[in-house]
Amino acid sequence: MNIALRCCVFGLGLLLAWRGHAQDLREVDGKKFRAHTVEAGQTLFALSRHYAVPVDALLAANPAAASGLSIGQVVLVPLAAVNKKELRTAPALQAGELVHRVAKKETLFGIAKRYGVELADVIARNPDLSAGLQEGGTVVIPVVQVRDVPAATIAPAAATDATMHLVLPGETLFALGQKYAVPTDSILALNGGLPAGLKAGQYVRIPAPPKTIVAEPGETAKKRERYRIGLLLPLALDANDSIHQGGPEQKRALRGNLHRGPVPMRRAHGAGFSCRPGFTRGGARV
Repeated sequence: MNIALRCCVFGLGLLLAWRGHAQDLREVDGKKFRAHTVEAGQTLFALSRHYAVPVDALLAANPAAASGLSIGQVVLVPLAAVNKKELRTAPALQAGELVHRVAKKETLFGIAKRYGVELADVIARNPDLSAGLQEGGTVVIPVVQVRDVPAATIAPAAATDATMHLVLPGETLFALGQKYAVPTDSILALNGGLPAGLKAGQYVRIPAPPKTIVAEPGETAKKRERYRIGLLLPLALDANDSIHQGGPEQKRALRGNLHRGPVPMRRAHGAGFSCRPGFTRGGARV
């Protein structure tokens, strides 16, 4: 009875696992893919090793991944490119890193070489391995320490303001630019140039539209205000002093000029200022 129960539970588990995988399957341009939703810290290199698919095959199916991964991005894994032999021993994904299951007769040096990581980096990440490897044990691979690969391949997925768009049948690049109000060149730049063009069922990254800053009412007018400041200099100081200190004749002459009202200003000969006719800075008549 226990054996029958265990068989039922095992079969139910397989059924649920199969249904879960079946829901992740997509078909694009007649080809089958498995859809993977990117989580924080994951890299293109890690996905490549986890699914046993070359990085080039992932980039061909996901042009947007050429500029790195973003959290929540859906990556299509081409099933036709899966290496079934490597898939049997493929590492697991864990918080952006890879977890390698130690096989019989494997060495730490061989594991480090397999993933392109320095032996010292593997030991530093796994300090508990000082006692040696054990068959069936695990080794965490620090993906960010992988050597001789493009930087975008090991760049951890991060949050972005870009939008992931699922291409529908008949959609064009021009239509996407109009829909999201962004230049088509910006879409191409963010998706590796889309060398194969748009394909229905494919995901492309759409950049965020440029932000428009709206000035508050009256703010523009305030910035345009200009002020003119006039500075009145006390010219003919010597003449004024001489008048106040002079006799009755000079005072009567001054009162006569004031009664006549304002007089036009004119430029004095050879001077850099204007003065009233009849007086100069030195008190002499002109």
